Amino acid sequence: MGSAAMLTWNAIGFVASGLVLAAFCMKDIVPLRLIAVGSNVAFLTYGLALGLAPVWLLHAALLPINCWRLWQGVSPNLPEHSSNLFFRKLPSH
Repeated sequence: MGSAAMLTWNAIGFVASGLVLAAFCMKDIVPLRLIAVGSNVAFLTYGLALGLAPVWLLHAALLPINCWRLWQGVSPNLPEHSSNLFFRKLPSH
């Protein structure tokens, strides 16, 4: 693989890592899940491109979980999520 291609894949890996960091800094669950989905897609791309099975397998498993939880967070037809640990807004300090 050429150096230009590696530079591209490394950039995707850094973007994915930055998205994970951003997700950990978020308080509201819907934006957190949106960023997590983006991170999963970026890490899937990175892991598949470089043949990193542990990376792409993990994010292949996390992607549907994050999509499901995001859907639960934005769906108006589901019951209130305030008692659910996954949907509570984290307390401000």
